[in-house]
Formats: sequence, C-alpha cells, structure tokens
Amino acid sequence: MAERALEMVRSVSQLLFSYLPERTVSWEDGGGVVRLGTPRLESAWPPSEAAFVLREIGEYLERWRARGGVVDSRYPPVSRTDRFTVGTPRGISAALLRTAFYCRNCFRFLPRLRVGANRLQCPECRRATLRQVSYVFVHGCGELTPIRAAIPYESTDHPGTIFWGPIRCRQCADGGVLRIDARSERLSALRIVCDRCSGEVIGRPLARCPFCLPRLFHDPTGHAGQLAFRTAMRITRHSANNAYYPHSITILRLDRPRTLQVSEELDWLQTLLPRDERAAPTGVAATLSELVERLARAEAIGDNVLAAEIRATIAGAAAAPPAPNASHAGGPAPTLQPDVLQGVRESIALLSTVRRTSISVLYGGLAADGNGRTLDPTPLLQRLGLRKIEVVEDLPVITAVFGYSRRSPDPDYQEERAAERFPTTLRPFPTLDDDAARVLGKPQASGTTPILAREGAHEGFALYLSPESVLEWLEKSRYVFAGDTTRARIVSMLQRLEPVDKFGDEIWRCPLRRLVFGLLHSLSHCAMRALGRTAGLEETSTSEYIFLPLLSTVVYSTASTPLGGVRATARDRLVEFLETLQREAMRCLYDPDCLQRAGACHGCIHVPEIGCRVFNHGLSRAFLIGGHAPWASSAHREAVPSFWAQTAQVQA
Repeated sequence: MAERALEMVRSVSQLLFSYLPERTVSWEDGGGVVRLGTPRLESAWPPSEAAFVLREIGEYLERWRARGGVVDSRYPPVSRTDRFTVGTPRGISAALLRTAFYCRNCFRFLPRLRVGANRLQCPECRRATLRQVSYVFVHGCGELTPIRAAIPYESTDHPGTIFWGPIRCRQCADGGVLRIDARSERLSALRIVCDRCSGEVIGRPLARCPFCLPRLFHDPTGHAGQLAFRTAMRITRHSANNAYYPHSITILRLDRPRTLQVSEELDWLQTLLPRDERAAPTGVAATLSELVERLARAEAIGDNVLAAEIRATIAGAAAAPPAPNASHAGGPAPTLQPDVLQGVRESIALLSTVRRTSISVLYGGLAADGNGRTLDPTPLLQRLGLRKIEVVEDLPVITAVFGYSRRSPDPDYQEERAAERFPTTLRPFPTLDDDAARVLGKPQASGTTPILAREGAHEGFALYLSPESVLEWLEKSRYVFAGDTTRARIVSMLQRLEPVDKFGDEIWRCPLRRLVFGLLHSLSHCAMRALGRTAGLEETSTSEYIFLPLLSTVVYSTASTPLGGVRATARDRLVEFLETLQREAMRCLYDPDCLQRAGACHGCIHVPEIGCRVFNHGLSRAFLIGGHAPWASSAHREAVPSFWAQTAQVQA
C-alpha cells in the first residue's frame, strides 16, 4: 500500500535540533513511529552566504576523514555550491515507519504493518491497545532497519548474502500465536515466544547490515576476519541517541557593517592581523547615524535606561579624536596559529559589529537584598577574576545542520568483543524533492542536498577575564612571557599556543593551550548553567562562543527572538548570577570522584552537545577551584593551581 508523505510544521529550533531528516519520532502516544524525510525550506541563502557556511562544513568533513571516519559517497563536494541549498527550515515531510505491532494489554505480537482506521485494535482482546514495536537495528554505515515480519541474517548456505529470516514459530505449521515478553520494555529482556507451544521464537535478536555485508564480503580490503563484527547491527530504541546523531556547526558572521563603540582593545587587535587585513576605522558620521536610529527605537519602546546609555555613547563618539589608520599602524603581525588568528578576526567582529552594554549601566545599584541593602557586584567580579561583563544584544551566530550518523557521533566506534574499531559513516540529508522545490519557489533546487541553517541575533553575557590575573596564574605553572606591558605578554602567550584542531580533540596534549583554553572554557560552562538558572532558560537553550585573544566568552540564549531574560538578569539578578556561577564550579553529583579525575562530567559542567562548539573537550573545574590535573592518570598526583584562590588573595 503506497503511503502519502505528510508535512510536519514545527518551529525553526525544533527543525534544527529535533525534527531532522531520517530521524524517527513517536506519534500518537506511541501508537505510531514516524520517519522524517525531506525538509521544506522557507528561503534559500544566496551563493555568497552559502559559500561561507560550506567552507566550514568542508573543514568538518576533512577532520572526520582524518580521524578515520567515512563520508558517504552521496555527499557532494562542498566546492560545488550549485549542488547544495542552504536555507532556513519551515517543515519536513514524514511517513509512517513500517514496523511490527504488539498489544500493550495481552502482549500479542503481530509482525506485519497494520493500516486503516482500526489498525490500533488488537485482533485478540479487541481493545485499541496496539502499538508499534519501538526497537530498530542500526549500523555505523547509517542504515536503520525496523523490526517487522523478517530480520536480516547472513545466509549459511551462501556466505556474504543476506537472508531475511521470518519472525514465526518454526514448530507450528501456521507460524504460531506470537507474544512479546511482558518485560520487553527493557531491551535486555526482549523475547518473542509462541503462546501455543511455549517455544522461544526470538531472544535478544541479532541482525547483519543488509547494505554492508554483501559489499564488504566481496571487498578484498574488508577485513574478512572481522566481517561478523563489522556488519553487526545494534538493536536499540528508535528514539535513543545511538539511533541518530545530527552533525552541526556554529560560526560567527564576520562581514556585518561596523558600528564603532568605545573599545580599548580594537586597535590592538588590528595589529595582530596581517597588514593587508587591517581595516580603516569607521567614520564618525556613519557611527552617529546608526546610534541615532538606535536611540529612536529605544525611545519608541520607552526604555529610558537604554536611551540614556545611547545618548552618552553619542556624546563620546562625537567628541572622540580621529583614530589612526589601522591599515598602516604598527609593525608586522606576530606569527599566530590559524585558529588563534581566526579568533582575532572574530574578536574584532564582536567589538566592532555587535551592540554591547556594560552591566554598570544596566545594574546601577538598583537590585537589593531582603533587608533593602544595595548589592554591589564589584567584589564578586574581582573574586572571580573578571575584568568586566557586558550585555550582548545581537550576536550574529549561524547554526547549520548538515548530516547525520548512526551508532556513534565519532568517526569510529568499538563493537562489542571486536578486536578493532570500525569507521562511522556521515551521511547527507535526503535531496530536495519536487514538492520541496515547489515550496521553496526554486524548481532548480530539486535534487540538491539541503543544509539547514539559521542566523540569529542572540542576547547574552560577554565575560572578560582579567589578563593580569590569568598571566599570574600561568606563572604558577612556570609559564613566563616576555614583554613590558600586559598586552605584549598576552601576545607572547598567543604566539606560544600549540596547534590543535578546532574541536579540541587533542587539547590535553598541549601543555600551555590546555591551561588557557581550559580556564576560559570551564568558566564559560559555569556561566552557561548559571545563566540558565537565573534567566529561566532551558539547558538546551544556552550556548557559548569563546574569544581566546580577548580572554573572553559570550554565553547566550539560542532563542531566535530576544526574550529579555538576559537584560533582566543584568538589571535585577546580577549578584545572584555571579554567586550561582561560582557554585556551579563547587559542586558535582559525583564528587569527590569527579574532581579527583577529570573534574567535569554530566553531573556538573558538561552541557548538551548543541550548546558546546568543541563537544565538552578541555573542561575541568580544577582550573577554577584547584584539583587533580585532568590530563594525568588518577594514579599520578599532578594538580592544577586554583585560579579563584589566586584572585581571592589579590582581592584580600
């Protein structure tokens, strides 16, 4: 029976993180299992903007291959922008997954798909308690096979070929009366038995990948000795993590128009760029024009605090002396690692294109405790080693989801009892069909590979560590940097950072970088969790962007529309935010074991993968509060000095 694919309309956030192509989701209280198909795009990005995203995806795919993974042959070369359509999703097609059924009342097992109005009615107990079996087989190549009338095995008569073994009782001529074990809600207890002869039909079913077995059997490089392990499919729930892993990137847009704001670091950062990249300063006329527009908007919505701040900024911009031409200022640029140089570009974009407001303007001593005393955040800032905090109003972050894998989120995985690791395949999303192209209004988009992307203007906190405190902390680990000024010593530090891939997989092998990045990254995760608690944001609704040259991080809400929670926190709950940030580093469900090992786990400062650009690498609370060095074996007594212990001494 042919099934008509229906379109599911969801929010952009749901379509980027949950309702993704080739994922399976439950429907109608578990009565149905739906397989998502081709996305529907609201609009397509122009080629120039799409190329920016595709370059980043290309680097991700190169890293995936370099680490032993496989990119599906159906994935077009990212240099062919005409083979892709980058756009914001508005919906996705969906169709019923063909699976077996079972009765939640009498546990009758029905191998074949049932359709029609009475498909949920059990033929035995006559109650509408039939549900689809929620278990599926998944393989590292990306294949998903549901449990239905037959299971794929390797043929004993013809090795290397797939035999679809029917689910039926072999002792009963008519296949028997099958029931699923009442305890089969637990995967370890999954059994199918015949009610008539009490014989076991299936106990913890096994399967071979119908796609890989024939291919690898005839491949001379297929490692025949490990073929059984390499083609084994893992049984799991269709909604479990190992059934579907989306792959995404988060990048900062660098090409927005510049709007000059007061920033002592901007000219210094320009000197770190190659001479041909150093930009001339923004003209005062353009700056005043943009500020006047912002002032009009603030007055229109009645935000007197913001309006007063903008008036002060206008006065400062008008009175500011002309800055020297940065394109000719300074000598040759220092030699920096590519990722650090990119961090310089991103830091310049943050300071010159993003609207930022000092918390001193918003807070203004308005918050008070229960006794009416004004709460001063300055001592807390100094104790935490923070130079300043700013409210970021429109951070231009692009989130793009471009493929998926099953069985593992990593380029390879370890099969149970196998002697070697096997590669994981990263697959592209299904190409856009004619209906998707028609919805998009671009017939030529049919057959192109979709990249689901969203650019948001996010609100958040920018936290800046004190450079002097960081340099003093590094001296305790015997890192001394040459220079007459703090900035000169920071440049020396940036020059000495070891090379590492952009996702930090080998960060623990880099003695200096693991300290600098680990300190900043761990503080960032504590701030993310604190912001979620004080601003009322879900754990999956916060993210981070680290600006290493500035020793700064921006923790922000991923909501597509600014909700005002961050600004309200800065105005009314700033001290509570800072105190919560400190507490997040002090406690873990698994302490003292966690702190005596890595110092970071899902019980403390780990966050969901969609919120961390480097997948929780380089984290340890030990950087902040002291403890065991996370890169060393627990058998060794190597420790990390506490950054906060040092800043507390300075304050005292």
